[in-house]
Amino acid sequence: MDFFKNTTLDLYLSTDEISIYRFDKAANGDLRYLSKKENISRVKIGEAYNLAWKNLQNEYSEKFSNSSIVRIFLLRGEINYLISRYRIVSSLVDTAISTTDNDIFKLALEEIEKWGFKINKESDLNSEMNKVLTSLKNSTNKIKRKKNELSEIDKEGVSKMTLAQQKSKLETGLGDGRIIDTKKTTVDEWHAYWEDLKAKTKPQKRNVK
Repeated sequence: MDFFKNTTLDLYLSTDEISIYRFDKAANGDLRYLSKKENISRVKIGEAYNLAWKNLQNEYSEKFSNSSIVRIFLLRGEINYLISRYRIVSSLVDTAISTTDNDIFKLALEEIEKWGFKINKESDLNSEMNKVLTSLKNSTNKIKRKKNELSEIDKEGVSKMTLAQQKSKLETGLGDGRIIDTKKTTVDEWHAYWEDLKAKTKPQKRNVK
């Protein structure tokens, strides 16, 4: 299985160097784009999150804590992470229960633990796996809450736009003829564009005489 195989990764760790294109891909669950190497076919998901994604999220949040665009990106990333965790860990549980290969069994348990689920290896396997599945089921409520929170702050529907649609909105709204290359524009620069657009479209107060 692909998620059992790993490639040594040189990862993007800062929002001032990773492009918005790669950041968006990662926020949508494809962590291969956190690697500085091209054409990565497999990554160990839990490790990649620990080394890079959480670091990028924390830095992004600290730099732009009052920005609704930041909250939208972070919420979308968290939602996609929870959904990916649900799908992958469910598959790993099935593998652990059904496999007769001891090496695959051990790898499955290791991967489950890297996604944040502690397993008592001295206890009954079915009981431990049921605990994991129960936690996963409970996480669906968190996913629903996060989706509702996202809807509340994303009145313009930015989270539902593709990156290409966001790019078009920025270029049209800024109206200065600039062409934004999402593969070269860093996350920090992308945020600056949104702030420029927000300032430009902000209603001007009229002086009352």
